[in-house]
Amino acid sequence: MRCKHCSSYKYRCQWQSNESFRHIRMSCAACGRWIKFAPQIKQFVDMANNDKEYTENETKAIPKQVAE
Repeated sequence: MRCKHCSSYKYRCQWQSNESFRHIRMSCAACGRWIKFAPQIKQFVDMANNDKEYTENETKAIPKQVAE
């Protein structure tokens, strides 16, 4: 997945919450802009809990329709 703003392929998943719900926010690791909200499946939950940078190659095991 590529950032539409800076074309980086590195991203990070972090927890973002409002008063009633927690989301997994995918942000560009280079420029920090929002990419999308990820579904709360095990792979993305683990990434959000680890809070580190990932690249597209590290998420190849995630089904394509879920990752897009």
